Amino acid sequence: YFDNTKPFQTRKTDMEACGRAVNVCLQTVRTLTTIMAPFLPHIASKCRDMLSLDESANAWDTACNPMPDGHVLDKAQYLVQKLEPLESTDS
Repeated sequence: YFDNTKPFQTRKTDMEACGRAVNVCLQTVRTLTTIMAPFLPHIASKCRDMLSLDESANAWDTACNPMPDGHVLDKAQYLVQKLEPLESTDS
């Protein structure tokens, strides 16, 4: 969806379309944060932090509630540490 709507391009020509695309993506991440919380609690917690949401965002009955207009996001951070491939010890 993000690649198809190209908000990185439409922000110069159609700010409303850009905002709509980014909003859909952020709302999707908000819902996915709730869904992944039982299985990936550390990553879900980081997502909640970046979205400036509290623990109540984990409640299933509010998983699809949209973030309000004007909601301020927190600073972005890496969700997981990049792992480098191991060198083979086979000769």
